Amino acid sequence: MNYQLVLIGFMGAGKTTLSQALGRANGLPVLDTDELVTQQAHMPINEIFSQEGEAGFRQREHLALLHALTSKPAIIATGGGIITQANNRQVLQSLTVPVVLLTASPAEIRRRLAGTTDRPLFKKDWPSLMAKRNGWYTASANRVLPTTGRAISELVQELQHIMEEVSIHD
Repeated sequence: MNYQLVLIGFMGAGKTTLSQALGRANGLPVLDTDELVTQQAHMPINEIFSQEGEAGFRQREHLALLHALTSKPAIIATGGGIITQANNRQVLQSLTVPVVLLTASPAEIRRRLAGTTDRPLFKKDWPSLMAKRNGWYTASANRVLPTTGRAISELVQELQHIMEEVSIHD
C-alpha cells in the first residue's frame, strides 16, 4: 500500500510517541523530520539553533519535510514548529493524505515536557508561542485528534481508523 499519514502539533502533543507506536502496530516506516534534520546536519537541534539560528534550522526542516514526503508508505512526524513557515503550510495544505493535528492542553504539555532540555523553544513563555501557532496548525491539518488524558493504545486505534477510512476511498 502506498500510504502516508502526517502528524503535526505543538511540542509535547505526542507526534513522536504516536508515530512510533503506529508504525510498530502497522509495520510501517516512521520518518521524523527532526531526526532527518539532525542526521543530515550531524548535530543536535540545540547546536543547529546555536550555529545557524532558527532560520537555518527551518530551512533544513523544510528540506526534511520534502524528503519525507517522497517515502511511501510512511508515518511522518513533524517538528512542532514546521507550520511557522509559509512554504511548509502550503505543502501540508496541498496533501491528499491525512494530516492529523494532535492537540494537548497546556497543563498536559507542561506535564509531558517537565525537565526537558533538548527543545530550544520550550521556555517559560511557550504558552504564547502555542497560542500564536494554533491558527497555523488548524489551517495545515485536515483532521484533529485531541490527546490529553488518552491512552496511547486508544490514540493508535483512532489513527488506524483514519488510515482505514482513507484507504477505502482510494
